[in-house]
Amino acid sequence: MTLEEMYASMAPEGTTPERLVYGWLRKHGFLFTYQEPIAGGRVPGGAIIDFVIYEKDPPIVIRIMSYWHEAAETKWSDDIQLSMLTEAGFYVEDVWEWEINTLPKVDRKMREILFGAPKFGQVGAGMPAGDVTCPICHDPCCVRCVW
Repeated sequence: MTLEEMYASMAPEGTTPERLVYGWLRKHGFLFTYQEPIAGGRVPGGAIIDFVIYEKDPPIVIRIMSYWHEAAETKWSDDIQLSMLTEAGFYVEDVWEWEINTLPKVDRKMREILFGAPKFGQVGAGMPAGDVTCPICHDPCCVRCVW
C-alpha cells in the first residue's frame, strides 16, 4: 500500500482529494468534522461542509471544489453558502481538486491553510537549502510547533 493509499483508506468515503485531506488531518492529529451539515444540511439555505477544523480560531471550513462548482447556478449557490458561513463566524477556504490530488500537494496546501506559507522543506528567500525539518521537534512534516 502506498502512502497515498494509506491516507485515503482512513476516510470513510468521498473523492480521492477529500480522502487525502481526511487522512492528512488524522495523521497530524487535528480535531475536525467531515461532511458536517450546517444550517439544515441539504435543505435550502443549508450546507454539507466537507471539513470543519474547530481547533483554530475562527474555525476553518474547507470546501473541496470540483468541476461541478464551475456552473453559473452552482457558483451562485456557493457564494450564498460562503456568505452564510462567514456570517456564522467561520473562515472559509475553497480548495480545487487539482490543488490536492497528490499527497505532496495536500501537505503543502494544508500547511498554507492552517499556518500560512510553508515552513519547512522549501528553498526560498531567507531559507537555507538544508532546512528541511522543524527546528523544535525535527519532524519534516511538523505542523504543530510554532516558532
